[in-house]
Amino acid sequence: MSKQNINAAVLVVEDDPTFQELTRHYLQNKGFRVDLCSNAESALEHLRVGDYDLLLLDHILETKMDGLDLLTQVRADGNEIAVVMMTGTKDQDLVIQAMRLGALDFVKKRSAPKFLAKLENAVLRGLHVSQLERKMRRTHAALQESEQRYRNLFMNSKAVTLIFRSGDGQVIDANKAACDFYGYSCEELLALTASDLNMECDEVENSKSDQQNHFYCKQKLADGSVRDVEVYTGPIEMNGETFIYSIIHDISARLRAENIIAGQHRTLERLAKQEPLEKVLDELTVMLEVECPGAHFAIFSVKGDQNFYLESAPQLPKGIVEEIRRKGLLKECHLIQGDCEHEDFEEFTDDCKSCQARKWFSENNIQGTQVEPILSSDQEMIGAFCAFYPDDMDVNKKQLSLEFMKKNASLAGIAIEHHKQVQSIGMQAEFLQTVIDAVPMPIYYKDEEARYTGCNRAMAEFCERPVNQIIGHTLYDLFPNEGDPFSVQDQKVFEEGGAHRVESSVTRSDGLHYVLSYKARFEGPKNRVGIVGSVVDITDSKLTENELKLSKTVFETTSEAIVVTDLENKIQAVNPSFTHVTGYTEKEVLGKDPAFLSSGRHDAMFYQRMWTQLVDTGRWQGEIWNRRKNGDLYAEWLSISAVYDSAGKTTQYVAVFSDITKRKKAEELIRHQANYDALTNLPNRSLFVDRLSRATMRAKRQEFKVALMLLDLDRFKSVNDTLGHNTGDLLLREAAVRISHCVRETDTVSRLGGDEFTVILPDLKLNSDIEKVVSKILKALADPFLISGHEIFISGSVGITVFPDDGRELELLLRNADTAMYRAKEAGRNGYRFFTAEMNAEAHQQMILERDMRQAIEREEFVVFYQPVVDIASGKIVSCEALVRWEHPDRGLLGPGYFIALAEENGLINEIGGLVLKQVVQQIKKWQSDPIMRTIRVAVNLSTRQLQSENLLEDLKNFLAHYDISAQSLTFEVTETLVMQDPEHAANLLEEIRGLGFKVSLDDFGTGYSSLNYLKRFSFDVLKIDRSFIMDLESDEGDSALVEAIIVMAHKLGIKVIAEGVENHNQRIFVSRQNCDFIQGFLYSEPIPCDAFQTYCIEANT
Repeated sequence: MSKQNINAAVLVVEDDPTFQELTRHYLQNKGFRVDLCSNAESALEHLRVGDYDLLLLDHILETKMDGLDLLTQVRADGNEIAVVMMTGTKDQDLVIQAMRLGALDFVKKRSAPKFLAKLENAVLRGLHVSQLERKMRRTHAALQESEQRYRNLFMNSKAVTLIFRSGDGQVIDANKAACDFYGYSCEELLALTASDLNMECDEVENSKSDQQNHFYCKQKLADGSVRDVEVYTGPIEMNGETFIYSIIHDISARLRAENIIAGQHRTLERLAKQEPLEKVLDELTVMLEVECPGAHFAIFSVKGDQNFYLESAPQLPKGIVEEIRRKGLLKECHLIQGDCEHEDFEEFTDDCKSCQARKWFSENNIQGTQVEPILSSDQEMIGAFCAFYPDDMDVNKKQLSLEFMKKNASLAGIAIEHHKQVQSIGMQAEFLQTVIDAVPMPIYYKDEEARYTGCNRAMAEFCERPVNQIIGHTLYDLFPNEGDPFSVQDQKVFEEGGAHRVESSVTRSDGLHYVLSYKARFEGPKNRVGIVGSVVDITDSKLTENELKLSKTVFETTSEAIVVTDLENKIQAVNPSFTHVTGYTEKEVLGKDPAFLSSGRHDAMFYQRMWTQLVDTGRWQGEIWNRRKNGDLYAEWLSISAVYDSAGKTTQYVAVFSDITKRKKAEELIRHQANYDALTNLPNRSLFVDRLSRATMRAKRQEFKVALMLLDLDRFKSVNDTLGHNTGDLLLREAAVRISHCVRETDTVSRLGGDEFTVILPDLKLNSDIEKVVSKILKALADPFLISGHEIFISGSVGITVFPDDGRELELLLRNADTAMYRAKEAGRNGYRFFTAEMNAEAHQQMILERDMRQAIEREEFVVFYQPVVDIASGKIVSCEALVRWEHPDRGLLGPGYFIALAEENGLINEIGGLVLKQVVQQIKKWQSDPIMRTIRVAVNLSTRQLQSENLLEDLKNFLAHYDISAQSLTFEVTETLVMQDPEHAANLLEEIRGLGFKVSLDDFGTGYSSLNYLKRFSFDVLKIDRSFIMDLESDEGDSALVEAIIVMAHKLGIKVIAEGVENHNQRIFVSRQNCDFIQGFLYSEPIPCDAFQTYCIEANT
C-alpha cells in the first residue's frame, strides 16, 4: 500500500455483517479511513455530508433501493465519486449495467483471501482513477481561469501598445490606449508608419530589426504636439511574418519633472556657492523657457519702496534689460496675479518707460503676460514671476507656463529671501531644507561615508520613517536587502563625479518598488564631498510592462483563434490562429464587423438569439458556419464572452473559436456511407426502409396511396460474366441514372444490392399514375447502353405493390413486390406486373425451396468451395475463404445468393453453417499430413443466427476436441453490419471466440457506419476491405483515399488487412503500395472445389 493512499476515505455499503466487518478490518489495516452503511438511505446521507474518495457498494441490499438503484441516485445527485461494486452472483448483465452507470470495477464475493485480494486491487484502481479525474478537473479549471485573466489584462492595459510590420514600419494594430495617446482613431493609426510618428533617430531605425530594443525618442501627436517617449520593442512571429511589438511610455511629464528638478538642483547649487542673485534666478528662468518654448520669463523683486525691480530676464535683449533697470521701476498695480492682455498690456509696457522695450515687444508680437506672485516664508510678496507670450500662443501652453511658475515661485522666493539674508550663514541650511521639502519628489544628501545628512519630507514618506530616523543612518539601515547594489552605485558617483541616472528596486512594507534615482557628487567646505540625489517611483509602469508581456505571449501562442471587438462590434485585435483559420490577416479585419465572415447559412433569428443570450448572460457558445477568405465554408465551435470593467460595465467582447470542418466532413462521409449505395450513390436498403416507412405513415394520415416497385435488370448476369465486373458496375451506375430521371423529386430510387432496384412513389391517387412511371422506366432501360466501347441491351422486370391495397406491413409489401417481379420475369421479362392475390402462390414455391433445402441438408448436397488469399510480400497462398454451394439435383450448382436469405429467414442457416464447418474441419484434419496444406488457415463465415445461438461456443469446443485440430487453423468472418446489430453482445462473443484460440476477421469493411467508432472495441485480427471500394480504385479518388485510410487505421490498431475483390494488376499494385497485407480475388482464382484448390496451393507455394 503506497503512502499516497494512507487516510483515503472509503464508504462501504454492505448489509451482511460478516462481509461488512471483514471489509472494514482489512481496509483499515491497509491505512484507509472507513465508514460503514448497511442501507442506501444511510449511504446517501453520508455522501451528502462527508468527503469520500471511494464508494464500495454491495449489489444486493435489504432495502427498497439495491446497489444499482443507489449508484443511479449518486450519479443523479452529480456526485462523480469512484465506485467499485461487490456481488455474490455471476450475472454478466449486472456487470454491464453497473459499468454503464459508472462503476469502475466489479468484485465477486468469494472466500476471504480471494475476495480481499481482489478487493484491494479494485480499491487501488478506483482511487487512482478518482485522483486522476480530480486532477484533470482542477487543471482544466485553472487553465480556463488563467487564460481569461491574461486576456483581460492585455486588452484592458493602459499602456500604449502598437504593432508594426518589420521592414516598412507600417502600423498593423493599436490598442485603445494608443488611440487616446496619439489622438487618432484606430483606422487613422493603421494608415501610419513608424516614421510618421517618430522623430528621426538611429534607435528608431534599429527598432525595425528583428531584435529587442529599448530607446528614447520624440513622437508627433495628431494635434501636432511632440511628446518625449520611452519605447520597448521586440519581434513577434505571425504566420511566418515578422512584426514589431512596441510598448510606448509617455515620459514627457517625467522629463519635464527631471529637467525642473535638475534646474532646481542647479539653482540650489548656485545658492550654496553664494553666487549673485541674478545668476541664481537666471537658472530658473532659463529652465522654464526650455520647458515652455515661445514664452519669455522674467523675475522681479520687491524693493523697499514696494516697486518691482527686474532681477532676471535672460531671453530679453541685454540692452532692454539695462534700459528697464536704468529708467525706472515697474508699478506694483500691474503685477498682480492673473493675465494681462491688449489694452492692459499696453499700459503695462508704458510703465516700462522704455521705447526700446515697447518696440521689441511689438516686433515679437508679445501682447500678453501672466504673473505669479513670489512670496516669502512669511507669505509676504517679495517678487513676481512674469511670463510674456505672443498673441497666438496656445491656451494650454499658457496654462503650463503658469503651472511651472507656481511650482518654482517658492524656490525663486527662497532665492530672493536668501539673497536678502545672505549675511546670515546659519540660515542657509533652513533655506535649503525649505526648498527640498517643497519638492514632491524624494531628495536626500549623503556624506562621504554614505550616511544620510539630510532629506525632504517626501523622502521620509518614501522610507516610511521620520526624518530623525534617517539622518545619521545608511541605506543598510533603511533597506537591508538592497544595501549592496546601492553602495556600489554611490561609490561610482564618488569616483566619477557628475550626474548619474540609475534604475533599481527597494522592498517596502507594501512590497517591491522599482525606482529611478538621480545622483550627483558635491563638494562642501574644507573639501568634504557628498552625494545629493532624488528618487522617482516607477513601480506601476514596470508592472504594466510585465503584465503586457505575459498577456501577449498567451494571446500569440494559443492554438485557438481569438477575436476582440468593441461595443460597436468592431474588431480591435485578432491573433495568429485567426489568420490560420480564416485566411484574413489582422490588418485586413481591424475595425470591421465580424459579419463579413458570415456564410449565409444562418438566418437573422439565429444571430438575434445569440446576441440576446450574450447580453443577458455575458456568454454564448455553439456551432456556427462562416466563410474563409478563399470563399470556402467552414464550421467552427465558437465561445463569446463579455469583458467588464471594475464597475461591471461591458467594455469589449472576446470570441474564441476552433475549426471543426474536417471532423464534420468525416462524420458526414460516414453517415453517407451508412445510407447510400457506394456504387450508384442511390439510397441503400437502410435508407429505403426509412423512406418507405415515412411514406406509408404520411399516406395513412392523408388517405393517399404509396406504390412500391421492385425492379430487376434482365440479363445482367450475362453481361457480368462475359464483359467482367467493371463493365457490370458501370452498367448499374448508368441504369441508376436513367431510372432516377424517370421519377419525381419526391420519389425515391434505391439499390438493394446486385442488380435489384426499388422505386417508392408516394402521395398517389390513381393506379394509372403508376403505369405511366413504370412505362417510362422500362422505355429508358430499353435504349442501348454504351459501356466501355460495348453496345449493351438490357431490359427490366418490375413488380408493383400498392399500399394499403395490398398490405400495410413493410415486409409484406416488399415480398409482394418481389413476387410480382418474378411474375414479370416469368412473363418474358421487359415488363411489369401488379401484385394480385393469386400471386400468393409464390409462397408455395418458397415452401418447395425450403423443402428442397431441408432435404439437401439430410442428403449433404451442400459443398464447400475455397478461394485463396495471397500474401502480398511473398506471393504465397497463406489462407483461404470457405464458400458454400448447393448441388441441387434439378437446378444444378447454386450460389449462396439463391438460398442463404431464405435459410436465414427460416432458421436453417444454423444447420447449413454446421455442415460447412464440419466439412472444413474434416478437410483441415486431412491437410495436417501435407507439409504445404497444413499451413493454410481457413476462414469460415458466421451468420447472424449463428452469432445469436447460445450453443455456438460449445459447438466450437466440441469440433476442436472431436477432430483434434488446432484452433489456429480457423478464422471466423463476420460482417460489420452483423456486428453492429448488437455491438455489446458481439464484442463479448468475439472476445470469447478468440479466447478459444481462433482468429476473428471483419468482412465487407467500409459498408457500415458505426463500426468506425466501435472498431477499436472489437478484438479483430483481420480486416477485409469490401470489394466495392477496390473495383473503382483506378477511377475514383475517393475510393482510393478511403482504402489508404482503412489500411493505415487498421495497422495502427494492430490489425492485418485483406483487399477483397482484386481483379486486375493495377488494383494489386495500388494496395501493395499502401502496405496491404493480403489479396483475395479473381486475379488469382475464383472459388474452386477442394481438390482443385489443393492442387492450386501446392503449385503456387512450391
